[in-house]
Parts: sequence; C-alpha cells; structure tokens
Amino acid sequence: MDKDAPRSIAQRFFDTCALVFGGVLALWGATKLIEHIWPWLVAVLVVAGLITTAVIAYRIWNERRW
Repeated sequence: MDKDAPRSIAQRFFDTCALVFGGVLALWGATKLIEHIWPWLVAVLVVAGLITTAVIAYRIWNERRW
C-alpha cells in the first residue's frame, strides 16, 4: 500500500475498533489492579493525611506560642 494513498473506510473502522478495544482492556486491567490494592491505597492516604494534619497543627501551635 502506498503511503500517500488514502486509507479505506474499512481500514479506518478496523483501526478505530482496535483502539477502542485496547482502551477497554486497559480500563479493565486498571480496575482489577485497583480492586486488589485499594485497602493499601486507603491506608497510605490516611497515614499521609494524618502526617499532614500533624505538621500543620504543629506549625500553627508553634507560631502562636511565640
């Protein structure tokens, strides 16, 4: 096939379907990964939130003390 020749509608349709199918597979895989690791994600986010809250509270308390 010549590079300058326009692609047929069937080829463009096939390429679009393949890309959509690939996207669906990627989303499915990401969903399965999050399904397996969500308790760890929640734990990490809670610990990060507690550390951030403690640092902010310490800075506020330290500023008011002086």
